[in-house]
Order: sequence, then C-alpha cells, then structure tokens
Amino acid sequence: MEFDLTDYNDLMVTILSDTHGLLDPGVQNLANQGDVVLHAGDIMAGSVLAELQPKLGHVIAVRGNNDFSRNWPPQDHHQLSSIPEVAVIHCRGGVISMEHGHRVQNIERDHFQLSYKYPDSRLVIYGHTHLQRIDQDTLPWLLNPGAAGMVRNNGGPSCYQLKISAGEWTLECYKFPQIMKVG
Repeated sequence: MEFDLTDYNDLMVTILSDTHGLLDPGVQNLANQGDVVLHAGDIMAGSVLAELQPKLGHVIAVRGNNDFSRNWPPQDHHQLSSIPEVAVIHCRGGVISMEHGHRVQNIERDHFQLSYKYPDSRLVIYGHTHLQRIDQDTLPWLLNPGAAGMVRNNGGPSCYQLKISAGEWTLECYKFPQIMKVG
C-alpha cells in the first residue's frame, strides 16, 4: 500500500515495531509528540494503534507474523484486513519502505537483503528481530527500531525518530527504561 506525505516540508516521524499488544508509555509519549507514526508490525491489538495519536493523525502500520486473528482480541479482528504487509511512504527527499521482515530468510544475520528488495528507497524499516539496528553507510538505509512493548525488548523499549526538514533526513535513537507490567 502506498502513502503520500510529500505535501509536508517538515515532519517528525516516530518509527516503532513489535509492541505485542502493549505499548510502552515512553514510546507512546514520544510518538504522540511527533507528526506521523510508522509501526513495523507485530501490533497484536487495535488498542495499540488507538493509543498512537500523532499530531497529523497518520499512523501507518504493516502486519507482522503475529498479526492474525488468533493473536488479536476478538473485538479488533475487523482492523486486520486494513493493515497491509508492505507500506511505501513517499516523503520529501525520498521513499520509505516498511515491512515486518519475517519473510526475509536469515534477517537476524543479514538484513541487507532488504536493500535489494527495495533499491529505490531511501530508508527501509523492518521489525521482527526485536533488536534495534541501523545501517546508514549506503542507500537505502536499513533500520530496525527494536521492540516498543514489554516483550523481548532487550533491556527496555526502543524506537527511532526521523526528522525530515526540506528534504534533509536525520535519525535519532531512543531507548526507555524497562517497566515491569503488573497484572
């Protein structure tokens, strides 16, 4: 599915993944201060998407390997059909391609396969591994925001923010303290 954000000269885009039904409050706060949210899959509840309220109202998500009806609350099943497996987002200064990454063989060891899959992109976002990672040495940049929820977040939830200003792109990494979910 394609999305066009080229009308915006300046954007603050929060990039997250792997919430697994629970969104960390720090990630939520950061996302809601930004303009747009990109979620790279394994959402696992419509409530997660509802908690994301960026200033421009754009929450773009893709389906992960856990985003099917058995793993979602019954009242949220209707939302699954509207979440694509791949999103292509057109922005000032380039294209962002996003997928969960679970269909890429050995993505844990070799995420560069995504460079060949999306050669015309400036940035490729994926999730699945729960490991925060970025490679900006060549185009397209490859980015995994890590896990933004409470499950296998490697010491704390994480995300990135992409600032787009007059076509210039800069990325900032965020890691939040681990919060134990009670109940």
